[in-house]
Formats: sequence, structure tokens, C-alpha cells
Amino acid sequence: MATERFGFPYIAADQAQKHVTHNAALDVIDATLGGLVASASVTVAPTAPAEGEAYILPAGASGFGDAAPGDVAIWSGGAWTVSPPFFGRRALALDTGRRHVYAGSFGWREGDAAGLLSGATLGLAIREATLTLTGASVTAAGLIPARAIVLGVASKTTAAITGASSYNVGDSGDPSRYGGSLGIGLGSSNIGVVGPFATYAATDVTVAGNGSDFTGGQVRLAALLLLPGMAS
Repeated sequence: MATERFGFPYIAADQAQKHVTHNAALDVIDATLGGLVASASVTVAPTAPAEGEAYILPAGASGFGDAAPGDVAIWSGGAWTVSPPFFGRRALALDTGRRHVYAGSFGWREGDAAGLLSGATLGLAIREATLTLTGASVTAAGLIPARAIVLGVASKTTAAITGASSYNVGDSGDPSRYGGSLGIGLGSSNIGVVGPFATYAATDVTVAGNGSDFTGGQVRLAALLLLPGMAS
């Protein structure tokens, strides 16, 4: 017997060695409480999982014991333990940094909230890229996905920039939409907030030098987004 939602094992009446069931329940709680999973896309069980490592199982997943696609499989005490999904359960996949929500009959979907009848989703998302700078400009192709609502693009100089005296961050519509004349020194940063706008196709973000071409340096970009979605 186990709890309805997370599958924490019960201690049965008159059970001997009650600590075994109790400790197993604590292990499942420890693995699920923060909503962290190693991945939501791995289809073959890892050969040497860490204790407490959890996976959302996609279609076609195998090697996770009795866990079926859609379940959360947890490596605990040398075996896979099943933690079943339920509507509204959320998880963060550590391999992608993306949040997922269980939308009932629509399965796990990327997002933070889901519609019960439609499977529609809404999520907060960050898409990141690190650019090594050379020439007049460097582009993070498709950094902003299609059908996103853009809140801004933050930038940080992660290796001191040479050549250019400053840089702009923008897109094809506005070369400095997310910041202009930004600092080239290591650690310089900017939060390029904008009036929210929607994209209808994947959108590039470009870092362009001012004064001269880039001859070195790196900039890390983080696109700050709302992602609406609809189940197919």
C-alpha cells in the first residue's frame, strides 16, 4: 500500500522491521519533494544512477523496473521505485533547465500550469546561449522560440571583450533592443527588459560590436520568456 499521489509506502499493521518501510518512504520524499528530475527525455535507464536520482519516463522508456511511460522513476536502495504522476504535478528537468507539468490525459508537457480540459500550458522559461565574439557581430540563432512572449534578454560579459569599445544586444528589428553601448569588462551585465511582445517564428538575438570588430571575449545571453502552449 502506498499514498495516492506520490506513492510513499505505508507501514502495514503489525509489520516487522517497520524502519524498512519508513526509510523507503523518506527516500521517495527526499527525491520528489523539490520536484527535481534528472531528465524528462531519457528512454534507456542509466547504468549507474545516483541514489535518489529521478526521471520522468517518456514514451518508449525501458529498463526502469515496473515504472511505465509517464511515471516518475526513482533510484532508491538499489532498485527503481515508481512515483505516479497526477494532474498539476510539476518537475524541473536538470539536464535542460526546463519545467514540466502533468496535464492528465495529455501527459507531461513543458510549462508551469496546465488546463484540465484542453491540456493548454503556460510556462516561465529562460533560454541561454554563450557567444564567443569575433568579427562585426555574432548571433544566437533561434534563441527566442516561436510563439513566445518576450520579457527581455539579459546579458553578461563572461570573458573580457577586445576589439570593440562596447556592444549592443538586439535582433533584426532593433539592433539594440535589449541594450546598447554595453560594457566590455569581465562581469559587466545588463537586464534588457522590454515591453512584452510576441514572436511568431524563432527569433535570433545578435551581439554587435561598437567602434570596431570583436577580436575576442564572450557574452552570455538569457532570454526571459513566457511560453504559451496547446496540446495537439
